[in-house]
Amino acid sequence: MESVGELWRRLLFRLQEGRMDRELQQEMQFHLEMKERQNQDAGMAAQDARHTARRQFGNILALSEKSREAWGWPAFESAVKDLKLALRALRRNPGFSALAVLTLALGIGANTAVYSVVQAVLLRPLPFPDPERLVMAWDQRPLFGDDRVYHASSPQFFAWQTETKSLESIAAMTGGYGVVNIADEPTEISGVSVSADFFRTMGVQPTEGRAFSDQELQGADPRVVILSHRMAQRLGGNMVGKTIRGGRASYLVVGVMPRGFTFPNECEIWYPLTAAQFAASGSGNYNYRIVARLKRGTGIPQAQSELRTIRWPGQSDRLVEAVKSVSLVSLRQQIVGRSEKALGALLGVVACLLLIACVNVANLTLSRAAGRQREIALRLSLGASRGRVLRYLLAESAVLAFAGGALGLAAAYWGVHAFAASNPVGLPRIGEIAVDTGTLVFTLVAAVSTALLVGLAPALRVSGLEVSAALKQSGPNVAGDPRSNRIRSSLAVAQIALAVVMLASSGLLLRSFVERISVPLGFQPTGLIGCELPWSAHRRIDELLERLRAVPGVQTAGAVTSFPQDEAATRGGIELEQQPHADKEAPVAGQMVVTPDYFRAAGLTLRRGRFTASTDGPDAPKVAVVSESLARQYLPGEDPIGKRIHRGESWMTIVGVVGDVKGFSVDGAPLPAVYIPYRQVSWDNGVIVLVRTAVPPTSLLATVRKELRAWNKTMLISRLAPVEELMAESVAGPRFYMLLVGVFAAIAMLIAAVGVYGTLNYMVTQRTHEIGVRMALGAARGDLLGMIVGQGFAVVLVGMVLGLASAWGFTRVLQTLLFRVKPSDATTFVATSLLLSCVGLIACYVPARRATRIDPLQALREE
Repeated sequence: MESVGELWRRLLFRLQEGRMDRELQQEMQFHLEMKERQNQDAGMAAQDARHTARRQFGNILALSEKSREAWGWPAFESAVKDLKLALRALRRNPGFSALAVLTLALGIGANTAVYSVVQAVLLRPLPFPDPERLVMAWDQRPLFGDDRVYHASSPQFFAWQTETKSLESIAAMTGGYGVVNIADEPTEISGVSVSADFFRTMGVQPTEGRAFSDQELQGADPRVVILSHRMAQRLGGNMVGKTIRGGRASYLVVGVMPRGFTFPNECEIWYPLTAAQFAASGSGNYNYRIVARLKRGTGIPQAQSELRTIRWPGQSDRLVEAVKSVSLVSLRQQIVGRSEKALGALLGVVACLLLIACVNVANLTLSRAAGRQREIALRLSLGASRGRVLRYLLAESAVLAFAGGALGLAAAYWGVHAFAASNPVGLPRIGEIAVDTGTLVFTLVAAVSTALLVGLAPALRVSGLEVSAALKQSGPNVAGDPRSNRIRSSLAVAQIALAVVMLASSGLLLRSFVERISVPLGFQPTGLIGCELPWSAHRRIDELLERLRAVPGVQTAGAVTSFPQDEAATRGGIELEQQPHADKEAPVAGQMVVTPDYFRAAGLTLRRGRFTASTDGPDAPKVAVVSESLARQYLPGEDPIGKRIHRGESWMTIVGVVGDVKGFSVDGAPLPAVYIPYRQVSWDNGVIVLVRTAVPPTSLLATVRKELRAWNKTMLISRLAPVEELMAESVAGPRFYMLLVGVFAAIAMLIAAVGVYGTLNYMVTQRTHEIGVRMALGAARGDLLGMIVGQGFAVVLVGMVLGLASAWGFTRVLQTLLFRVKPSDATTFVATSLLLSCVGLIACYVPARRATRIDPLQALREE
C-alpha cells in the first residue's frame, strides 16, 4: 500500500505535469551532453561521440515513459489514453458507431425497464414490518364442487380470533370500493372496511391523525374514514379533521396513512368494520378477507393445521368438510404470485434480446477488426504489447457499451414511467416502480458485461494475429481467414438460435390470444353500452329504463346484478325438485336478478321456453330462466321446462333455457346460471344497466350519462363505456404480453438478419479476388449465387435447429400465460421456422446477388 508521501508526490505530478516534464527533459539533455563530452575527452570525433552517447544513454522516449510511470498512475493514464483513441477511432466510423450504439441501447434499455418492474414487484420486500410473517387465510369448499377460494364468515373469523395460538393478530376486510365526491362528482375509488386489529396486524399506523377508536368500531354507522396519502393530497392535503362527501353521506377524516401504504389492492380509503356489520352478515355470508400476522417462530404449516381444527358456533354438518380445506398463503405470494412467472418469462425474453444485440455488435466489431489487421500489426511491430492492444480494443467496446447503456437508460426511464402510469396488465405494487439506485447498478453491470461480450470476439482475433503475415498482406485475403470466418459464423448461429426462441415465444402468445378471443361469448357485446350503479338504484329502475329507451338510437335497455362478461355477483347452492343429492354434492349456480328486457339487451339466445316477462310480478307464480349448462349438468336427458328449482326460501318453475354466457372467463366450463325476475325477489347487489343501440355506442355515451344525471344527480356512475371496451380490459394482460414479446421478437429477428447479412457480406468482400478468378475461368453466375446462398443458409439452418431445441425447453416457462395452446405447439414452431427461413434467405441473397455482379477484371486488379 502506498504511503501518504508517495500519494502526495503522485498527486503533485498531476498538478504540475508540464513543469516536471520540462525539468525531466532538461535533466536528460544534461546527462546526454555530459556523456557526449566524456566521449570527446576520450578521443572520439564530435559526431561519433554524439551517436555513442545516445546509444549508451538509451531511448529517451522509453526513459521518459518509465519516469512518468514512477511519478503518476500509469494504469489510469493508459486507460484514459485508450479511451481517447477509441473515441477518435469511432468518430471516424460514424455509421458503424451509430448502428452499434442503437443496437446495444435496445438490448440494455429493454432489460433495464423490465428489471425495474421485476425489482419493484418481486424483489423488493413488502413495505411492512416483518413482512414474512404476514399471511392471508382462505377457505376452499369441496361441498360446492370446485377448487375456488372463498372468503370467511363472521363466526369463522371470531372463532379464529379467539382460539388461535399461532397468530399474533388477525383482521378482517370487506368491500372493494368507496365513493368520494371530487369536483362535486361522485367518484369511485378503491376502498375497504377493516376490523379493529387491521392496522396493528399490518404493523402500520396513520402518520397523521389516528386509527379508528373502539367506540367507532362498536357503533352502528360511524361516519369516519382514514385516507391514503395519495388521496389526501388529491383532496388538497391536511385532511385530518375535515369532512368529505361520499355520494349523499358525509365522513369525518380521522387519519392519513403513510406514503405508499395502499393495502389491499391500491386502497385509497378505509372505513371501520363495525360490530353491527358483523352481526348483520350472519354465518352463511362469506364476505370477509382475512389477513393475519404469525407469531415469531411459527410457520405457515403449523398455523394452517391449527385453523383447520377450530370449529365455530352454529357451524352446520354440511360445512365440516370446508373446515378441512382452510389454507394460509404468504402475503407476498398473495400479492405478486400471479405476476411472478409472467415477469420471469419477460425478463428471459429481454435477456435473449440483449444477447442477440451483443452478438450482433461483436460480429460487426470482428469484421471491422479484420479490416484493421495492418493497423494492429503495425502497433505490435512498433512495440505495443498484445495486452495493450487488447485493452485498446476493449476500450472501443466499452465506449459503445456505455453509450448504448446511457441511451438505453434514458429510454427505460421514459418507458417505466409510461408503464406505471397506464399499468396495462394490472400489476401489483405499481406505485413502487421507478428507475432507482438498484436500476442504475443493474444498468452499469449490464453495460460492463456487454463491453466484455462485445470485445471478446476481436480480442480473440488479435491474440492469434501473425504480425509478419499481416504486414506483408497488401489486399484482402484471398480465401478469408478461416478462424475469423468460424467465429463470425458461430456468432451468427447464436443470433439465429436466440431469435428462434423469441419468435416461438411470441407465436405461442399470439396463438393463445387468438384462442382466447375466439371463444363464443354467449352474448352480443357489439352495439352495447353498460354501466354500474349502486344497489339503491333498483328502487327506481323502471323509471330509469324508460328514460333510456326513449333516447333516439336506443333499441332497448335492461338491468341485471352483474355484467355478462363478469362472474355472477351471487352464487350458492340450489335444489332441484325430485333430484336428491348428498350435501357435499349440492348443485351450485350463479344467481342473477334481471329485468324482462335484459335478455334482449344483452343478446342472449333463447334455447327453449320463454324469457322472463313484465307479468312475472310479486303475486304471479315464481319462475326462473336457467342456462343451458345448468340444464345439461343437473337435468341430463330431461325437459327442464316446468321443472322446479329451489333457491333461498322459494320454489321457482323453470320457464326458459338460454345459452351459456362465458364472457372472457374462458379458462373453465361456464358456471351454471339462474335468472330470476326482479319483482319476485329482493335485489341484493349492485345494478348493471345495459343499453342496446342501433348506432355506434360511443356516439350515445354523453347522452346516456346526461339521462343518468337527470334521473339522479348524486348517484355514483361506474364503468360507463361500450361493453366491448370493458371486455377489452379483461384481456389487457395477455394482449400486452403478446405485443411486448412480439415487438422484441421482431427486433431480434431484424438484428439476427442483419448479423447474417453482415457475415455473408464480409465473406463476399474477402473473397472478391477468388470470385473474380472463378468468373474469369467460366463459372456461371447462377452457380456462384447458389454456392454463396447455400453457405449462408447453412448458418441459418444450424441456428434454427439449435434455436428450436432451446425453444422447446424455454417455452415451458410460458405455460401460465397460454390458453388452449401447448408450449410445444407444432404449428407455432413450423411457422417460426418458415418465417425465419424466408428472412434468412433474403439476408443471404442480397450479398450473394452483389457477388455475382463483380467485374472479373476489376477483382483481379485488386490483388
